[in-house]
Amino acid sequence: MSKPLVIITGASSGIGEATARLLSAAGHPLLLLARRVERLHALELPDSLSRAVDITDRAALLAAVAEAEARFGPADALINNAGVMLLGKSAGRTRSSGSACSTSTSRGCSMACTPWCPG
Repeated sequence: MSKPLVIITGASSGIGEATARLLSAAGHPLLLLARRVERLHALELPDSLSRAVDITDRAALLAAVAEAEARFGPADALINNAGVMLLGKSAGRTRSSGSACSTSTSRGCSMACTPWCPG
C-alpha cells in the first residue's frame, strides 16, 4: 500500500526541511511549499513536488494542492510550518513591523487550511 500525500509549508529550511526529509525517508509523497523554491529543489527528495507559494496567496495555494493531489492522490496531512521571523535587534523595531510579522504568520497558517474548508 502506498503512503498518503503530506503537504509541508515552510519546507525550505529548519523544521520544515527536517520534517520533509523524515517523511520522504518514510516513503510519503510530498508537496513542499515555500517562497524560496530553489531551496526546495536543492533537497532533491523523491516523489515530491516543490512549488513557490506564499501561503497568504489563496489561489496559488489551491493550485499547488490541486496539482499535487492529481499526481499523488488526496492529501492526508498538513504540516503547517511556514512563518515569518524578524531577525536582528528588537530595539529598533516599530510596533507595526512586529504586528505585520504576527499577522502574516497567523493569516498564513489559517490560509493553508483553506483547501479543506468549504467556501
